[in-house]
Amino acid sequence: MPSTSRVRVFVDADVLASPVPRTILYLARPLSDYELVHSLFVETDAERHQKAAHIPVSTLRQRWDWQVVPDAESEYISGLTDTDDKDKPVLGAAIAARATFVVTANVRHFGAGDLSAYGLSAVHLPALFVAYRDLFGPPTPDATHRPPAIPFRGVRCIRCARHLEDEQASTTSLCDTCRADVRP
Repeated sequence: MPSTSRVRVFVDADVLASPVPRTILYLARPLSDYELVHSLFVETDAERHQKAAHIPVSTLRQRWDWQVVPDAESEYISGLTDTDDKDKPVLGAAIAARATFVVTANVRHFGAGDLSAYGLSAVHLPALFVAYRDLFGPPTPDATHRPPAIPFRGVRCIRCARHLEDEQASTTSLCDTCRADVRP
């Protein structure tokens, strides 16, 4: 069934390759009003990093009808200046797909200048769920995983996708309206 979501989220290989984060992301999709997409480049990279016993991402995509977007054209990649080289095809495909967010385990690999220039945000998966915590209930303390050094980088509110003011983008991932709406 085609998505009626207003927010397109591009899924990076590190999230696709990890069974638990990937499952949570895809199961939470209907509640969170986002549409998930990835490219074949990302899918191939994810499969390279999957454990042998795991079901390949391509099999899951076919079974569950996940949406694939075209890989990045060189014009999108060549215009990127401060994103890590290995992640330029990822960000280029997200730009071409008109994504609002890139969900990744490595936010620091996506350059702030490139994200700003194209109006995107890179977000670590737990930070994306924090924006929807009123739907999912209070977070469970996690003593086994350290939070990422950079959970969010970009110019879009992770709840409503509005453009953030500069000071908001550096301190929070939510706009003023969404910060007031989300319970602590």
